Amino acid sequence: MNSGNMNLIRPAAAKTNRNVNTSLAEDSKTMEKPARAGLPKRCRLENSLRVALLLLGILLPTVLRASTVTWTNLAGGNWGNAANWSPNTVPGAGDDVSITVAGTYAVTLDVSATVASLTLGGASGTQSLVVNANTLTLNGTSTVGSNGSFNLGGGTLAGTGSLTVNGPFNWVSGSILNSGGLRLNGTSTLSGVGGGA
Repeated sequence: MNSGNMNLIRPAAAKTNRNVNTSLAEDSKTMEKPARAGLPKRCRLENSLRVALLLLGILLPTVLRASTVTWTNLAGGNWGNAANWSPNTVPGAGDDVSITVAGTYAVTLDVSATVASLTLGGASGTQSLVVNANTLTLNGTSTVGSNGSFNLGGGTLAGTGSLTVNGPFNWVSGSILNSGGLRLNGTSTLSGVGGGA
């Protein structure tokens, strides 16, 4: 009988031990589960944050750069000199360029430039843009006012934006390759050999 009682107790004890072991294992899983679930969630959050910061680092300079850059040197000068502009930066692809300060001066395109748009010509005087070399790419609606003068003497006018010229347009040589169109409303001088059109 003793061995029978033991047999009865042993399965019960074994069952109890199994329940205790199972219960401890379940408690361990419960205690570990938040840690295991939290770690990947935290990693996903960290990875998402890294991706967001990377995109911000890539896109922020472009977003901040898109602004109006205005010519300030009343004596004229080179386009590529940052000191001639306000703010003191050479205009970039996202910028709207304004050469409209009253006075008589010439801006020489000494570097190839791509801009969002160009406004040339102020309230008085004559503001001239001289493109004797290099390429000026206009990718938005651009205008030359009645006091502005656009002079293409060997460079290239390109881009997807339209250019409406209400002042003098002097084309001695060079190429006009813009797909947005060129409208001449002012006095125009076309001489020499030009390409494109």
